[in-house]
Amino acid sequence: MNALLLLTTFTLCVSTFCNNVGCGQCETEVCKTCKMGYDDNDDSCEKCDYYISSKSVDQLTNPVYLNIDDQCIDVSDKIQGKEFNRMPVNSSEFTLDFSEKFFSFDMSEVTPSIPPCINTSQINDYLFGKWTSITLTEGTQMSIYNIKILNSNQQIVNKEVSMQVSNIVNGQMNCLTSSIVSNDGSFSILLNSNTFILFIGLINGVNYTISFNAKAAINSDVFHASLIIDGNDYIDYIDYIDNYTSFGKPQTMVVGEKDLVVYQMKCSPITRKGIFFSVKTVPYHTLVLDTKLSSSFHYVEEININTFSCKQLHIGKKAGLTTTEGSSYGVLFKIYSEKEELRHFFMSIENEPLTLRIQTSCVNKCNQDNGHGQCVISEFKCVCNEGYGFEDCSRLCYYDGEFNTTQENPCYLGTPGCDKHCKCKEGYSYQNHYCVSKECLSSGIGSCNRNNKHCLLNCECADGYEPTQHKTCKLKTCGNKQKNEFEECDGGLHCNDFCQCDDGFTTDPNDPLSCKESGIFWWHILLIIIGSVWIAFILMIGIFLIINTFRKRKSFDPKALLVEQPNIFLNISNSSVINPIEVDKKLPFTTSCVDLTFGDSEFISIGKTYFNQVVFKNKRDKYMLVIIHLPKSPKYVFHTEPEYLIITPKRKGMITIYLTLFCTIKLLGMKIPSTVYFSQRKNNLEDILNNLRNQTEETYSKEDRDKHNLMTQGKNNKYRFNFILKIEASASTDIDIDEIRMIETPIGEGTYSTVYLGSYRGIFVAIKRFKMSIRDEEEREIMIKDIKAECNLMKRLRNPYIIGYIGSVTYNPEISLIMPYAMFDSLNHYCRPPPEGIKLTYKFKMRILKDVAKGMSFLHENSIMHLDLKPDNILLSSLSLSSDSVAKITDFGTSRIKRNSDKGLGTPLYLAPETYEDQYLYASDVYSYAISSWELICEEEPFCDFQDLFSIKSHVLAGYRLPFPDFISPKMKNVIIKCWEQEPNQRPNFGVISTWMLEIVNETPNIIHPQDDTVDNEILSNLIEEKKHLMEQVMFD
Repeated sequence: MNALLLLTTFTLCVSTFCNNVGCGQCETEVCKTCKMGYDDNDDSCEKCDYYISSKSVDQLTNPVYLNIDDQCIDVSDKIQGKEFNRMPVNSSEFTLDFSEKFFSFDMSEVTPSIPPCINTSQINDYLFGKWTSITLTEGTQMSIYNIKILNSNQQIVNKEVSMQVSNIVNGQMNCLTSSIVSNDGSFSILLNSNTFILFIGLINGVNYTISFNAKAAINSDVFHASLIIDGNDYIDYIDYIDNYTSFGKPQTMVVGEKDLVVYQMKCSPITRKGIFFSVKTVPYHTLVLDTKLSSSFHYVEEININTFSCKQLHIGKKAGLTTTEGSSYGVLFKIYSEKEELRHFFMSIENEPLTLRIQTSCVNKCNQDNGHGQCVISEFKCVCNEGYGFEDCSRLCYYDGEFNTTQENPCYLGTPGCDKHCKCKEGYSYQNHYCVSKECLSSGIGSCNRNNKHCLLNCECADGYEPTQHKTCKLKTCGNKQKNEFEECDGGLHCNDFCQCDDGFTTDPNDPLSCKESGIFWWHILLIIIGSVWIAFILMIGIFLIINTFRKRKSFDPKALLVEQPNIFLNISNSSVINPIEVDKKLPFTTSCVDLTFGDSEFISIGKTYFNQVVFKNKRDKYMLVIIHLPKSPKYVFHTEPEYLIITPKRKGMITIYLTLFCTIKLLGMKIPSTVYFSQRKNNLEDILNNLRNQTEETYSKEDRDKHNLMTQGKNNKYRFNFILKIEASASTDIDIDEIRMIETPIGEGTYSTVYLGSYRGIFVAIKRFKMSIRDEEEREIMIKDIKAECNLMKRLRNPYIIGYIGSVTYNPEISLIMPYAMFDSLNHYCRPPPEGIKLTYKFKMRILKDVAKGMSFLHENSIMHLDLKPDNILLSSLSLSSDSVAKITDFGTSRIKRNSDKGLGTPLYLAPETYEDQYLYASDVYSYAISSWELICEEEPFCDFQDLFSIKSHVLAGYRLPFPDFISPKMKNVIIKCWEQEPNQRPNFGVISTWMLEIVNETPNIIHPQDDTVDNEILSNLIEEKKHLMEQVMFD
């Protein structure tokens, strides 16, 4: 435990232990021996020597040394012969009412006592303190304030006081609460009892005076909220004009790390530790609070602050009125009010802080009283009945083909541009119950071309249809290999892309997905079309179709949008800069835009393809060539259709610019150059194009430049301008590798990946770069697919005991996974005795195993088997018992990656018996957990005495296991035995193991364990300094 005290601060002073007051003999800047009264097992000679608490105090054989003013002083003469006892000594009695009373205690006049509450930071139990019995004549709360610690000159000194509250139950001291306070501090006691015992102890001192004021307090004086939840903070926005509220996702916070109080509850006759908090309501909105992520049983009590009485009690349980069936322990409840008010609560918190999820939702109770719907708090939203919707289950203005509104010119609800009141939004025009955008109104093109079949007036596809890249509409069901309504076929023979039979074919009854000839033969058709009129008509139609085909944009494969087009060199010599959107009749050409927005959204998503159409108008009597010089990068792909554009004199042409992003990068303000050429002859423009195609700055020769200048000679034949991107990439987990600052030296390396340390946007990260050394292309593709699957798996797993996921780099040939950096490396560094490994205390090892069990329970609940659980795959994020989590599981997604090259999964030392027969179960992870636990506790490689892996396999299959050391606790030994049972169905699940480990951690005393003798503070402090230096190197190099 004392080794861990050193780790609570990250910044350590650089000094030698010889400077410490307890150092007796110094050798090479290290204390060889400590002075009398100091612990010789402590190389720093800072801690006082221990006494044997099971024996009475004796100045000669069992002295007691206390830290007084940073020196270990023998106080045995003051308590000679005293045996261990927490009962009050020389207690004084006081009666308090609402009037203020002043207390003053001279600590030099008292003898050391053993206080009622265990103080893990006090090595030898005793404190110089004063016992008092308090009786409150009025009220049941006591408020202590204006605390002062003074020296003999009545000057304030920097000391701390331990305030401990207890009562006597069945002749034994019962600790109720304790708190450490300093000068000007305060301390509140909220109990239903009017009588209790108060111990006031001075920490690290004796010749000082402690004074404070105290009185019985009214309820409002003692309720101090450690957290105020404002419901407005959990609303994205409220549109008061449209009467609409938008909500985001539930937000989370960790509570219970500070400001804990011990409180005798009003709704139940029990005393619990926890926090007070207040909630500010939003009128007609429901605030949902959820603690189901917590693993402990607890209560939430709403308090009437005026009378300090119970209003309502919520109890965490597996199922019931406040939680959903099968949920974890926790409380899920809602707070609703029709006015803005401040409401007050107490939440019990037992062994560790809990995660609180908060969301404002369910406006106006979802109109439940009117039968419109109900507020489902487990989903943080309204579930509305048919005909009702939105955030308050209001009546839909259009439902089931009927309008339910007095709105003039109502639009169809749910169509683009139509708001919740069936009114067209600003920027849209009303046409026959549709809202038409300005673009659709002017060009007839939106998601689809409204001249095409199934494209509506608003340039959107009809219900049941979706737009294609060619601005046509096709059935959403088309392509699912099933013949659905309105389809003639789907994916079979003679079936087109719109699931309609080719001309002259009809649905094949023997194969509904295909089409067969309709049965009308050529000579039947010939008889029908005989006649000059019909021949003339067919010829006219044919000519029209030919002309229309040339006018239409050439079709292309959608996959082509993800392939970079050939480079067309940007030659700006002899060109004039122009702004093609200026209102100037003298301009040789104009464009519909130069700002590229790629739609109406401010952000564009990663992995999706967006387009921006640009119309060019040739105002001259010459042919016009348009070239857009697209930037090249593995982070994105720009694509134009067509690749270039030649426009005849006095005509228009259109280029569609496509953009696909592969990671989040900075786009706003990016410039894309474009050049425009004019010539009397079309073939001259084609020669110019060929002169620039597939050329770069390095390959474009002087001869090429001279030829280009010759072809473009003359005035006003060459222009240039820039398109400017007015869009940003949306935030995502697809990371730009250039944003990561990374040190070149790896911090870890395995068969399949190398790990580097770096920083990303101010966060220390570990970069796991996968090795792509496989030569077989098919196997390489499978490995890349599995790596991306691991990235996708980690995206959806969020748990304090699982290594976090920040993002990944998948656009590079070398795929990288970005995770938070676990400062203290993997557990295997702590599984061997010094000097090979680093020693940890026994209790801290139990804490590690508890966290691992919780993490594995989470993985199994999400149907994920680890298949390679071992110390190498357990990372330590902290070396302090007070941390929320100290161990995090990693590499749980790589089992699929390893499967391609390993005939089997896992590491042989940790393999369960059934895995030797290629049977992989959740219980196999439990067995690996047992072996890992044994290794951590024993600090020894499992099966190290065996000659080969075959011998280990035979040993395990025969039912034999590893031997236990004497120092392992019976409970921990029993856990390991149950976890490595031969039969998988006899092993417990990780939910049960988590409960066992939590009990073991709580029951393991905060004293030196026999295994802790070799814990070295200096090694641990050097480790911290090393990690600190490494992080500084990442941040500042």
